[in-house]
Amino acid sequence: MHKYPIFLSALSVLLFLSASIHAAETVAWKTSWDEAAKAAKKSSKNILLLFTNPERCPPCRMMEESTWPDAAVVKFVNANFVPLKIHTDQSKERDLGNEFRVMGIPTTVVTNPDKDTVARTAGFAPPNDFLDFLEAAAAIKKLEKAVKAAPEKLDAVFDLAKAYTDLDRKTDAAPLLEKVCALDKDNAAKKKLVALYLLGTIAFQNNDIEEAKKKFLEVSKLDPDNKSEYADDNALQLAILPANERNFAAAAARLRKFANTFPKSEYRPEALFILGRCHLMAEDAAAAAKALEELIKDYPDSRPAEYAKRILADIKRNGNETEQP
Repeated sequence: MHKYPIFLSALSVLLFLSASIHAAETVAWKTSWDEAAKAAKKSSKNILLLFTNPERCPPCRMMEESTWPDAAVVKFVNANFVPLKIHTDQSKERDLGNEFRVMGIPTTVVTNPDKDTVARTAGFAPPNDFLDFLEAAAAIKKLEKAVKAAPEKLDAVFDLAKAYTDLDRKTDAAPLLEKVCALDKDNAAKKKLVALYLLGTIAFQNNDIEEAKKKFLEVSKLDPDNKSEYADDNALQLAILPANERNFAAAAARLRKFANTFPKSEYRPEALFILGRCHLMAEDAAAAAKALEELIKDYPDSRPAEYAKRILADIKRNGNETEQP
């Protein structure tokens, strides 16, 4: 007669423990800037500031449903940051968005209590990608201290430069990457090659095509046998460069060489797609169709193949219209 009450009591305990565990697996959001800043100063952590509005913003809602509840994300955020959520409609402190120059949501800003931005990212990110961002942002303070303590230590300078690059802090990354090139002058530690490649990407993003070409060519000289992890990426960058100068025929020739030289590269579908586009820009529809058909055949389930099918349909339709008397 006593088993039923005992069972209910045990069930209640289990439900309580389950609820407690579930509660522990949520981000410990603060509700005001003052509260977050006070906690950040006390714990020597940075503030993770989220601007969101899941009721109106589909990417915000996707983050709420898949990224923020992720166990690894929750654990890392609570351990390394003081999280503060600002709802752009409901929060009394939504004007913080102007202070941090928020242009869209969701936006996540890592900042210190003095409101100096350490890192930021905008838009939807799945858990693994968002965790990469969080890890890089959390490491910055430690890496900066390491460089301050040993400014001529190659590994310390390289790690900080790489972290700045990963966080899109190009202005901070560039001088450190140049320093890596000086410290690893002969590429003995294989870090000069990486630094040159990253400098090339920064120049390319800044639309400094000549400087980008110079850096990418230096990478090629250091890796003539294409054995580095950046070999295919670097070769693709060099292949694309002529297209930025509207020399589409030259770009097409280099992209074809890339596709043949790196048959197993993860960038090959993208290269074939750009190859097709370059042929189109060079007014060679037949060559464009051939490249796009190759892409669809070799990588039928890829995103570039989806785009290729649409362009190929346009090519064929325009060809039929041209052939009509």
